[in-house]
Amino acid sequence: MIPLLILIIIVIVILIGMRRNTIDVLYVKNFLSREEHDNIKSECEKYNISLEDDDLVIVKNRKMYTLDKDEYITKLLTSRNVCDKLKFLGAKPNHTPVEYRVYENGGMMKWHRDDQMYRKPQYEIVYTVDNTSDSRTEWYDPDTNTIHGVSTEPNSILLVKATSVLHRVTPVNMGSRKILKFSYSQK
Repeated sequence: MIPLLILIIIVIVILIGMRRNTIDVLYVKNFLSREEHDNIKSECEKYNISLEDDDLVIVKNRKMYTLDKDEYITKLLTSRNVCDKLKFLGAKPNHTPVEYRVYENGGMMKWHRDDQMYRKPQYEIVYTVDNTSDSRTEWYDPDTNTIHGVSTEPNSILLVKATSVLHRVTPVNMGSRKILKFSYSQK
């Protein structure tokens, strides 16, 4: 039932994207299998002792760890299975390292657009490992002059096309938000 729902959502997004000729933002629940998600959670627990303060100017109280290309999570997020799930983007994994990021009390990211790192704009993808926080990811739709937002669920992805969508992470007032950030580039 859930895979059918994901397929329906993807088809609708593709149809909308074909009309506009692009997908700028997309949220998908239950992205990986339960086993893959559990393995990711377990791997991320190992990284907690290696977290460092993120000194990015638009970020407050966020810690991060950059994964190596030979680690389980990196291999999974660039696997044939994940590539197939994201093939509707017309994109493939790029050389940007996967980052594990943790937002705790006061953690937030100001309004911004992601920088274009490659010849064609990449898709920045946020995979939610765990989220017990009251924080939301919000984005601005200039066509409707509306701010949309979501409290991302564990095992979901939120993808944003670089340079296209103004977005932010609202402050964490309780709990924590643990995510993996990775990217795919257009072919």
